[in-house]
Amino acid sequence: IRVRKLEDGRYITVSGHRRRAAIDILAKDDPERWEQIPCIVESGAASPAMQQLALIYANSSTRQLSGVELSKQAEQVEKLLYQLKEEGYEFPGRMRDHVAEAVNASKSKLARLKVIRSKLIPQFMRLWEAGSLRESVAYTLAGQVPVRQKSVWIAQTDSGKKKFPCTDGWLESIFREMDRLERLCKKTPCGINHSST
Repeated sequence: IRVRKLEDGRYITVSGHRRRAAIDILAKDDPERWEQIPCIVESGAASPAMQQLALIYANSSTRQLSGVELSKQAEQVEKLLYQLKEEGYEFPGRMRDHVAEAVNASKSKLARLKVIRSKLIPQFMRLWEAGSLRESVAYTLAGQVPVRQKSVWIAQTDSGKKKFPCTDGWLESIFREMDRLERLCKKTPCGINHSST
């Protein structure tokens, strides 16, 4: 359990709240045994960013995060690390390695989540964040330019009136067909300036 000393001499739990709650339950049956427990005392001198990062490290293996939660936590860790770098802390190696270690996830998983977070259009992002869109489907969509994603959204949901039915395999076949039609259109003289479309 990680704690921080307050100005009045008491301690506040920083991480390990579930462990603390479990100990409280155990202490009801055997109060003498659980009167004192070992804790890690955080230094009050650490910056708020360092304290927040330490909390994330401490809790990284306590529960399984969803892709959306992991994505948000990775984004937060990345901001904290860059903030600490500005404060003078040094992080040897690549920043993505430190982010992956802090959130207890593989670099490839975080790279996929970053693509989703940065390239998925808002309509699909809302579905993904609500848990209604599988990560593999979100990643397949995010790999396409926004106009293609929007086309799929309009065609497959009737502009949001119906539930989105596509799997990642189905989407890949739709995008292959779009590629084929695009190549065909470029070969066909139709008076459209393709450089602006």
